[in-house]
Amino acid sequence: DTLEGPVMVLAGPGTGKTQTLAMRIANILQQTQMDPWNILCLTFTEAGVVAMRERLISIMGPMAYAVRIYTFHSFCNEVIQEHPDIFAQAKQWQALSDIERVDVFRNLLNDMPIHSPLKTVFDPYQSLKDIESNIKKLKQEDISPSDFLNILDASEAYVTTIQRPFEQFIAKKYTDRTDADCEAIYEKLHDAIHKLPKGMQQILEGAYVAYQEHVALAENKRQQQSARTKFKDALKKWFDPMKKNREKLRDFLRIYEKYNKELVTFGRYDYEDMVLSVVEKFQSNDDLLADYREQFQYILVDEYQDTNGAQNAIVQLLCGDDDSPNIFVVGDDEQSIYRFQGASVSNMIEFYHRYERTIRVVDLKNNYRSTPQILSSAVYLIAHNKERLSNHIPGLKDDLLPTIESKIPVRVIEYTSEDMEADGVAAHIQHLIAEGAVPSKIAVLVRYKRDGAPLYRSLSARGVPARLEVGQDVLKSDTTRAIVQLV
Repeated sequence: DTLEGPVMVLAGPGTGKTQTLAMRIANILQQTQMDPWNILCLTFTEAGVVAMRERLISIMGPMAYAVRIYTFHSFCNEVIQEHPDIFAQAKQWQALSDIERVDVFRNLLNDMPIHSPLKTVFDPYQSLKDIESNIKKLKQEDISPSDFLNILDASEAYVTTIQRPFEQFIAKKYTDRTDADCEAIYEKLHDAIHKLPKGMQQILEGAYVAYQEHVALAENKRQQQSARTKFKDALKKWFDPMKKNREKLRDFLRIYEKYNKELVTFGRYDYEDMVLSVVEKFQSNDDLLADYREQFQYILVDEYQDTNGAQNAIVQLLCGDDDSPNIFVVGDDEQSIYRFQGASVSNMIEFYHRYERTIRVVDLKNNYRSTPQILSSAVYLIAHNKERLSNHIPGLKDDLLPTIESKIPVRVIEYTSEDMEADGVAAHIQHLIAEGAVPSKIAVLVRYKRDGAPLYRSLSARGVPARLEVGQDVLKSDTTRAIVQLV
C-alpha cells in the first residue's frame, strides 16, 4: 500500500515475492493516474520476465502487456535500439563470439613479454581463463582500466605504508604475540585502508570479527594463542597477494586496456559492454537520462541482492538525486545466487543507508514452500553468515514462519568416503522404494555435476531405476570430439 518513496521488501524463499511485485504494480495503476508504460520492472532472467508478465495478466488482463518488464540487458538493449543517433557506434557493432574472444586473448598474451608473470614456459595461455573472468567481473562492477589503475596505485601505496609494521607483527613468535599486538596491527591496517576497494576492507574486517569471536570463546591460554595465530594467518593471506602480485596485476591491466581497444578496432562488444554503454550515456547525456526519468515514474527491481555494480548504477541513475524516489526493491540477503557474477548483498545495505530517512522496510515472514524442520535447519546454517542485513537494520529478524505442517525431521549423515556416501544414499533410496515410494518422486540434489556420477553408479548396481540430469558440455560431446578429429 506504500506507493510513494523508497521501499525495500525482504522476501525470503517461498514468501511470495512475485505476487508482491505484481500486486504493487496493479495497485499503482489503480490508485494513481499513471499509465502502464510509466512503470519499469527489472529482473534477472527471461524466465523471471515471463513469470511476472503471466502473474500480471492474471490480475490485470491485457493491460499487463503495456507494463515495461525487462531483464537488465534487454532494457539496455532497448535503450540502445531506440536511440541510434546517440548509440550510433554500438548499432554498427556485433557481439563478440566465444571463439573470437579466445583469439583476442591469445593474441594479447602472445604480445606480452616472455617473462611476464601471466605466462609460463610450458603453457603461455595458462592464465587465459582467469584473465577473461577477471575482466568480466571488473566490467560488471563498472571498473574501467583507469579505475583499476587507481586501485593498483592505492594498493601499492598502502603496502608501502604498512609493510614494515605488518612484517614485524608476522615475524613474532606465536608465544610472544599478544592480544595487544593483534589490536595494534588491526588498527594500523584499518586506519590506512580507506582508499582500497570495499571488498578488501570487508575481508580485513571479517578477519578481525572472527578473531574477536575466537578470543571470546577461548577457555585457556593455548586456545588464546591459537586465536591469535589464526588471525595472523588470515592477515597474511589477505596482505601477501597485494605485495607479491604487483607486476602480475600491472600486466593484467595492460591486457585489459588492449582488450577494450581491440574490441573497438574490430567493431565488437562483449555482454557486459551493453550495460556499461548505457551507464556511460546516462552519465554524460542529461537529455537522454531526463527522458527515461520522466517516463518511468515508478521503478521496481526483483532479486535486488543479485545486482552487480553496473546494474545498480542503472537503477541509481534512473532514481537521480531525489532522497525519496519511487523505487521498490525486493531481495533476500541470504540467497544471493549470482555472487559469482559480481553480485553483492552490500547493494542492499547501501540502498538502506542511502534512503534511511524515508525508506519503508517490509519483511515478508510467511513461507509457503518449506516445512518447519527445513526452515529451522536453514536458519541455523545462515546464522553463520557475516554479511547480513539484520546487522544493519534495527529490529530485523531472520526467521521465517512455516505454513506447511510436517513431522519429518532433517537428518544429517556423515560418511567417511565418497563411495560409502553414494552406497549409503542408494541403499536408503532402495529402502524407500521397497516401502512403496514412487521412484519418480525421489530426487537427489548435488553441488557439482561430477558429484552425481558415483550415486548413479551405486543405484544402477542395485537395479534402482535412475536418471542423471546434468547440463551437457557441448565441447566434450561425442559429436564435437568427432568434428575436432576430422578437422
